[in-house]
Amino acid sequence: MLRLVTAEEAKIVAEILLRDGRICGVEIFGSIARTGNGRDIDLILLVQSRTIATEFVIQTKAAIEDEIALRDALGTLEGSMVPSPHLAYDFNLREKVAIKILGKGFKARLERAHESLLHKIDRQARGLDLFILPLSWREEIRLLEQGFPQGDPDFWQNLKKDAILLMKNPA
Repeated sequence: MLRLVTAEEAKIVAEILLRDGRICGVEIFGSIARTGNGRDIDLILLVQSRTIATEFVIQTKAAIEDEIALRDALGTLEGSMVPSPHLAYDFNLREKVAIKILGKGFKARLERAHESLLHKIDRQARGLDLFILPLSWREEIRLLEQGFPQGDPDFWQNLKKDAILLMKNPA
């Protein structure tokens, strides 16, 4: 039977990720924000550095486009096109980009966060779904929509409506 992840477990993950000094807060969105539990944990890692946030958006968009192009090319080689809507990508790409930008220390924290969820989530679930955004992301929805499009045209507006602060860095 599938066991859902709770808001308390999301707080444990947030505490682990907040140990990175560049992360000044964690917001939660998705099913846990709406209902208190879910199949995965959807997080926004808040940073003061506009450079880090911008680099995350740019590199993630490029990684998604590269993966979609690769899937299309592989589909062509196999004789049939593989559908490539915006959401048909590996959600772990965002984690990989975050590690590339934030480095080995963040990778170790992310691994600890995943370990804290072992046996608590469906193996088919992603576990964590994260974005790195600036503190002022709510005022920059139009820029995010342009620079980081999603398959759902209302994604950023819904995110703005649903996201709640889970934890702030006490420093």
